[in-house]
Amino acid sequence: MGLTEKAEELFLSASHTHFAPMTAPGYKRVERSSDLSCADEGRKLKLPSWRAGGARTIRRISGRWSRWCWNFFQLEIPERVKPRIPGMNICGREVKIKGRLCRIAQLDADDYKFLDDPEAALRELRKSGLRIDLFTFMQKLPETTPKYSYPMEWDSMAVLKVSTFEHWWTRQIRKNTRNKAKQAEKKGVVIREVAFDDTLARGICEIYNECPVRQERRFPHYGKSLETVRELSATYLASSVFVGAYVDDELVGFIKFVVDDTGTQAGMMHMISMIRHRDKSPMNALVAQAVRSCADRRISYLVCEKFAYGKKTQSTLSRFKERNAFERIDIPRYYVPLTHWGSLALSIKLHHRLADRLPEPLAARLRELRGAWYRRFQPESGVRVWR
Repeated sequence: MGLTEKAEELFLSASHTHFAPMTAPGYKRVERSSDLSCADEGRKLKLPSWRAGGARTIRRISGRWSRWCWNFFQLEIPERVKPRIPGMNICGREVKIKGRLCRIAQLDADDYKFLDDPEAALRELRKSGLRIDLFTFMQKLPETTPKYSYPMEWDSMAVLKVSTFEHWWTRQIRKNTRNKAKQAEKKGVVIREVAFDDTLARGICEIYNECPVRQERRFPHYGKSLETVRELSATYLASSVFVGAYVDDELVGFIKFVVDDTGTQAGMMHMISMIRHRDKSPMNALVAQAVRSCADRRISYLVCEKFAYGKKTQSTLSRFKERNAFERIDIPRYYVPLTHWGSLALSIKLHHRLADRLPEPLAARLRELRGAWYRRFQPESGVRVWR
């Protein structure tokens, strides 16, 4: 092998140190190889000093580029401990604090748990001694007109008004949606409410670790251990209902919804199924059972997260919700400044993500590029599926 071929081999090994093509669903995480110094590699290959310097430059550039691409597209979660911002408890509710430049406090799971007295909560926050710039909370259904004088913005939520299962089945959804729910049963999918235990946690862990990419983006729960998944899934167990989809006693999908303290509103916290079983339409059958469970408990509103995310008003996810009779309802979300910096940050909209402030044509183009990137590494999971 000549010097040119050796330098080319060095370049290829350096550029593939940090990422490599992956396949789904049998993807295995790429382990980072132990790095040797460029000078050592040059001596190992017995390259002249100028060629060793060129190899060093090539490796430095390709390594930085690969690391930047890997971290930017988040194909692999770096194994490091991220600094945690301490939370607190006010009015019997757990509050989480996020943000660095502008520290924002909100109720943990504020889509499912609500404040009865915001003024009392604000008083406790001001006395806490923690630096909190903004406090945000949502108004509870069915009241959609602002009832407080705090600064507010509209949150578009996907809401299903529940009366009886028969009314939803015959009046609110169309024939095509009913057929998909029936198709799941015909293909051997069994839907039932299930108690949370170690068996369910293991099934959820297998679903989470099926594929690292969903909807052309990194799936945040991929790669998590059984203990972590059990801890994430075991929140609010006293007010949670789990609905599982099974094929030959194997969990292929599940829904977890949390009921509020009054028992009139429920919010879907987790809703997912295995990609390899999407041809059986398990999500349609799971939603049908969730509606039945809410109707049996006389829950009036079933909320499936947001209807629109930022300026992206239409997607496969929103169309799925529409087909299952979820409607867009704008609900007030309040932002209360607790510091002068919080007031300034609110006025210049620092409480929003940068992605939410991009023009929609630019954001759509960036989403296309992100999808193309993921399809390059995982062609089988590049299909836009949410089921």
